[in-house]
Amino acid sequence: MNTKAIMNERISNTAPYIEMMNMESTQIFNDKKKRALQLLSKARSQGKVDFGAEKIIDFLNATEEYYTTSSCSGRVVLLLLPELGDKKHACFLLKYHKPPVKVDEIQHILEQYDSTNMVFLQMQAPIFHVCCSSINAADLLVKLGYEAGLKNSSIKRFSSPFLVEINGTERMDVPLCADGEQFWSSSYLGFLSNLSETMLQRSEKSLEQFFELLSKKI
Repeated sequence: MNTKAIMNERISNTAPYIEMMNMESTQIFNDKKKRALQLLSKARSQGKVDFGAEKIIDFLNATEEYYTTSSCSGRVVLLLLPELGDKKHACFLLKYHKPPVKVDEIQHILEQYDSTNMVFLQMQAPIFHVCCSSINAADLLVKLGYEAGLKNSSIKRFSSPFLVEINGTERMDVPLCADGEQFWSSSYLGFLSNLSETMLQRSEKSLEQFFELLSKKI
């Protein structure tokens, strides 16, 4: 038997095993998707799903290739931190998912500040974590994110289920208070408010374009 015939025979013999592995991988993906959708349904019933992200997550979750695990359409927050990196004890003092970002509300809270904790005004870009059934599905999603202007998008896990992070570039982290001192003025807060609103609007446009691309190409 020549070499080509031997190789063909080996491929023929291994084909059933490859098919079985693919079926098992698909079943595992579907089981994980089912659990993720159950958690999403619970979060939605508790009002914990970002309204601005719902259209995209519902579209992706309706496909065979994708399911979402977390999402945010972008937001401006006033965040209190005991110390840098201490996310566990961080506290949201204000949160805006859409304009307007109200200067008077921010200023009122800052005027009451009498703590040694740090307070930041942050603009956080849209972010979606999406599990994908294949590397090709993951690669397509990242490319669509880039095309929509969400240029911090990338593949985060290169094994099944492949994990993609769709992420924008709009970002702002401004310290306003620390160690009992305040570093802001009314005019500076007005400037930051206008800047963060512009970033939110840019994020909204990117998400609209991303949804249009999803609708056309998936």
